[in-house]
Amino acid sequence: MYKLLFLITFGWLLFVSSARADHHIQWEVKGGAFHPNSPTFRKIYHDFQGIYSFEMSANIYPHLYGWMSTGYLLSKGYSLEQKYPTSVQYVPVGTGLSCKIPVIDYVDFYLGAGILAGYVQVQNHSPFIEDASKWAVGGIFKLKFLIQLPSSIFLDIFSDYSIMQFRFNNTQGGTIVPQTGDVSGFSFGLGIGYQYDYYTFLNKNSKENSTEKMLEN
Repeated sequence: MYKLLFLITFGWLLFVSSARADHHIQWEVKGGAFHPNSPTFRKIYHDFQGIYSFEMSANIYPHLYGWMSTGYLLSKGYSLEQKYPTSVQYVPVGTGLSCKIPVIDYVDFYLGAGILAGYVQVQNHSPFIEDASKWAVGGIFKLKFLIQLPSSIFLDIFSDYSIMQFRFNNTQGGTIVPQTGDVSGFSFGLGIGYQYDYYTFLNKNSKENSTEKMLEN
């Protein structure tokens, strides 16, 4: 799994660095609500969980963006029968492509998809159920409205649908029972970010440094 994460990161950075010479870069932080598909997950941990993420996007072709993100979810609940405390942590790492569709001035619509590598850790305070931690691979579909604000700031109204299942072994009465955990579901919320043209940004800094050196001389 670590090799997969490395290949995803390396391949994405190589692709972005070679695709365009005028990269439009977007950085943003996002916060939202996650609604799991699994009825069992909802009964144990609630219908909605807070999820937070960080995302970087780069324009690689006209109206096409490559993106990479990582997120974090923590939720606490109680087991269904004995009501023992339990908690789940979920860390998704994703990469993919998004298509930009201009709507009106200062508003753009993005539609995208990608792959996810997710780490799930379940901690149980029950003598009958063991803790579990697992990496798994899944997918994600993304849509968002990006609203341009002054000073290169933007607001992101987003909704995602992720697919993520992992398999683990549970011990019950000395018997190992294979089980499947499902952390697929919808998430929606708001993000705020900053955008710039990479080479314009570099040239601007280079000119400023040259001017400072000339003044010092």
